[in-house]
Amino acid sequence: MIGSILCYILFPLSRLICRLTGKLQKRDDAEDGSTPLLADRRGVQGSFISQEEKALLQKWPGRRSVGQQGELGDTVTVGQQLEPEAVPAESSGQDSKRQCDFDRTARSTQSAETGSVGLDLGKLLSAPPAESAEGMGDRFLAGWHFSTALGDREVVDYPSWQFQGMTYYPPVEVAPLEVAWREWEDLSGSHSQGLLRQEPIQESERQFEFTIMSYNILSQDLLEVNAELYAHCPPEILTWDFRLNNIIQELQKWGPDILCLQEAQENHFWEQLEPFLSSMGYDCAYKRRTGSKTDGCAVCYQRTKFSAISVRLVEYFRPDIELLDRDNVGLVVLLQPMMTEGLAGGGQRSEVGPICIANTHLLFNPRRGDVKLTQLAIMLAEIDRMIDPWQEQGRSCPVLLCGDFNSVPNMPLYQFIRTGQLHYQGLPTWMISGQEDCTYKPYQRKLYAPLWPNRLGITENCRYFTQCEKKSDKLRYSHHFMLQFRYCQIACQRPHDLELIQGVTDAKPERPENWSQDTSVENKLDSESYFPRFRNTIRHGLNLASVYSHYFSDTGQPEVTTLHSGFGATVDYIFYTAEPVSNGQQGGRRLLQDGPLKLLGRLSLLSEEDLWAMKGLPNEIYSSDHICLLAKFRLDTSYF
Repeated sequence: MIGSILCYILFPLSRLICRLTGKLQKRDDAEDGSTPLLADRRGVQGSFISQEEKALLQKWPGRRSVGQQGELGDTVTVGQQLEPEAVPAESSGQDSKRQCDFDRTARSTQSAETGSVGLDLGKLLSAPPAESAEGMGDRFLAGWHFSTALGDREVVDYPSWQFQGMTYYPPVEVAPLEVAWREWEDLSGSHSQGLLRQEPIQESERQFEFTIMSYNILSQDLLEVNAELYAHCPPEILTWDFRLNNIIQELQKWGPDILCLQEAQENHFWEQLEPFLSSMGYDCAYKRRTGSKTDGCAVCYQRTKFSAISVRLVEYFRPDIELLDRDNVGLVVLLQPMMTEGLAGGGQRSEVGPICIANTHLLFNPRRGDVKLTQLAIMLAEIDRMIDPWQEQGRSCPVLLCGDFNSVPNMPLYQFIRTGQLHYQGLPTWMISGQEDCTYKPYQRKLYAPLWPNRLGITENCRYFTQCEKKSDKLRYSHHFMLQFRYCQIACQRPHDLELIQGVTDAKPERPENWSQDTSVENKLDSESYFPRFRNTIRHGLNLASVYSHYFSDTGQPEVTTLHSGFGATVDYIFYTAEPVSNGQQGGRRLLQDGPLKLLGRLSLLSEEDLWAMKGLPNEIYSSDHICLLAKFRLDTSYF
């Protein structure tokens, strides 16, 4: 009974008395012009706001987003629009009535919506005067109460200004690919660096033009394993769906006739990239890295312009050679251009000599230059094996060597490709690629002859051994090979002119029972039989030039093909066949001139400063830590 009386009679009565008391207090304050005492919804006494603060609040211009603390501590965002013009001065009573009207409107709007509520203070301040305090009695009796200002808790927890749509990474306007700082450089009227100027080819001559792109698209698995390299990138641009869309747009934009990809993840390639490329008219060859690696290299070509003669998948891993215990791979593809003769030819197809396309991704480890040189030697030997039958017939077979070589320009590995030879004796292994400076280390691995073991079957000229290759009179035979002749027929016969000495020259070798009965071994000369003596120098005879000059001619800044948080340099290249020129006045420097391939143009590269201005790599435009290389060539059919 007592509880019922307290709940249903005394407690409502006490609330009514408190509200009437507050009503009278507000009316007294309005009459004498004093600052009203503010209370929040919980009936807790608030803070006083002076007339100066109120005037500043009324005159404050612009749009603001204010965080207002709710009953349960949740933050509610309220957008307010303040008119910049000054509010006319009114009497203190009118100010109080207008403040009450503002409170009613704010409370009604807040009760009707949840979350963010937009208020137009300009309209509220220009509203007609509120009803008198006596007319508000019914509202108070009905249980309504409106806070007229921020309470103590709201003042303490007042947040900083918030801007709608603001995130940690502000949105940027993504520039179209054609204006994203990369320009097409027309080289048809000039000559490349290191090449002699030649007379332009007449338009009447038979020509075949094509473009080739080399692109390391960054495997998603490698990105996630090495996430620390991309800490500068917003997470949303590192997702595969976002990156795939950008990569596809880039391929559609440039539309190369030949496409060489590195770090193409196997499942992404066959499930997404290959179907897309096939719909664009490409045929593809793919080689996944050995071991547990999930990415690999691919060579794709337009089936309307080329047909594949031969495809060779190259693995650098050799289980029996400790030096070659890495999982890098490459491809060598022999393509037949399909060209039309002149307009007078009736549009009939005419076949010319093939083009050899090689694509590879060498080891990254900056301190293992010995491994990189050996992998490169295998690739060069595979190229030589592919084009050798055509060269034996006296036909030209130009080469395009693309890929990520993990070596910077003008270092030994790069110079070996460009000049065709390298004296490596005593070189530190880190210096081969030049990716990092290890001179501070007390112990440094160095290169000594032979660079790779003989059982690899590759000569110092980066060619596979052949049975008839005897270019030197100083031949070294392996011990295993010599043991095969221990009990051959000739070894078991005493020469007739040999002086007979008892117990010395009269002994006849006896073949063990388990010894092979094959006596024709002396007639065998396979690739393991002999090898030329290594002379601390390796060579190749492909006469390769680089599409890019690696430095900007106007500023002298280096070009960059890759950039992440720890490294930015040129490591990707497109090399192509040129013709050597003998010139004794150049102090032994080898000069090259355009041969069957004429470089017509290229897509410009960027500097490291340019890439960091775009927030590094990957970014909203380029979705790999490498940028693509693109070049255009004319095939001079007069060489075939």
